[in-house]
Amino acid sequence: MAVIFDDVRLPEDIERGSMGGPSFSTTVITLASGKEQRNQDWEVVRGSFNIGYGIQKREQMEAVYSFFHARRGRARSFRFRNWLDFRAVEAPVGTVVGQPLQRQLIRFYADDVNPYLRIITHPVADTLKVYVNSVLTTAYTLDANGRLVFLSDPGEDVVASFDFDIPVRFDTDDLNVKLNTYMEGTIPSIQIVELV
Repeated sequence: MAVIFDDVRLPEDIERGSMGGPSFSTTVITLASGKEQRNQDWEVVRGSFNIGYGIQKREQMEAVYSFFHARRGRARSFRFRNWLDFRAVEAPVGTVVGQPLQRQLIRFYADDVNPYLRIITHPVADTLKVYVNSVLTTAYTLDANGRLVFLSDPGEDVVASFDFDIPVRFDTDDLNVKLNTYMEGTIPSIQIVELV
């Protein structure tokens, strides 16, 4: 069955009040000698967040309540903005093997020993600015997977600035609401997870 993606986001004030971040999965085996063997189970990062922290008012609770119904719990995925990591500024773009007219939007996390590269599949189209040889260009189209498609080979000096979201889904089919009074209540925990 195909993954159903709804091109919508949660209200910004709820996203900004969330708690969470990047997750990796590593299996650690401690040997009899006390030494460790580690196996990186996931090749790419998978973020997880709790958006319950962002709900402070009844209006916010009602918005999430409706949003949860529309997504059918875990069934449908949606956009989410991690407000700590949502922008690339004049970032190099990746090449696509065998496709000289295409470039992939990426986010690069610098490190002297082991840098990390993240493929961006959900850029915010109206924030995208692409530069070829330091000159702003519009001679491209943006496809559904964060790829730029040019009319002719743009060469090696291609950079882009853009905001981006990540695809997520609710990690539950149950929404537990605690209503203290008519105007006040909480949803203590609403977990969402990033799709890879």
